[in-house]
Amino acid sequence: MGGMENNRVLVIDDEEAVCRAINRLLRARFTVVMADSGPRALEILRRDDGFAAIILDLVMPEVSGMDVVEWIEKNRPHLCEHVVVLTGGVFDGRGKDFLERWQGLLLEKPFDPARLLAVVEEAIGGRG
Repeated sequence: MGGMENNRVLVIDDEEAVCRAINRLLRARFTVVMADSGPRALEILRRDDGFAAIILDLVMPEVSGMDVVEWIEKNRPHLCEHVVVLTGGVFDGRGKDFLERWQGLLLEKPFDPARLLAVVEEAIGGRG
């Protein structure tokens, strides 16, 4: 997968409404790939890491966003700087610890469209 023409965004969220909203906001400018769970996200990333940005919800059942980020850090480290963590602001201890450590981009729910687009652009690295 080449660099500049890559405008693919992986969206990982177990809430269908959130996925749909993000897709609606991004699809005019980006190719959006959806994963509705952590396991599904890992399945996609194992065979395809050609994403310009990854938006992921921190809190999901089974495999959380934190688990996905840890997998990316170990197995696809080049993607780390392109990850946007989506948070609804409710955390257990692990979530708090994760956010204190997290150096990357953060998007709070509910987000407005302009903020979402700005953060995706930033995740991609400002390549218009």
